[in-house]
Amino acid sequence: MTLTNLITLRISNEEHLLYEAEAAYRKQSLSSYLRERLKKSETPSDEIQKIHDLLKSLTSSSFSRDHGILLEILLLLRYLSSSKKILLAHRELNRLNIPVWQGDSFSKE
Repeated sequence: MTLTNLITLRISNEEHLLYEAEAAYRKQSLSSYLRERLKKSETPSDEIQKIHDLLKSLTSSSFSRDHGILLEILLLLRYLSSSKKILLAHRELNRLNIPVWQGDSFSKE
């Protein structure tokens, strides 16, 4: 895919520092990182589908109702949260050395 179209946008200094740090952490250029984020934001249904699949697999087993409400809360929060807030939550989990849930597995980012 040839990338020929240039887009200019304005963001706050805080956002610029946040995105730049995240890109550096992932060993990507800022433009590559933002392009990847944009692509991911276009398909939130993939993440919701993973949560839905997890719910189906858990409800088919001997899963308690208490766990069901926790998964419902997770689904609602992920649906309502911005990418920025999810990133902050992931960073806090990393700081606490807790694996980050990726839909079908846990990982250490």
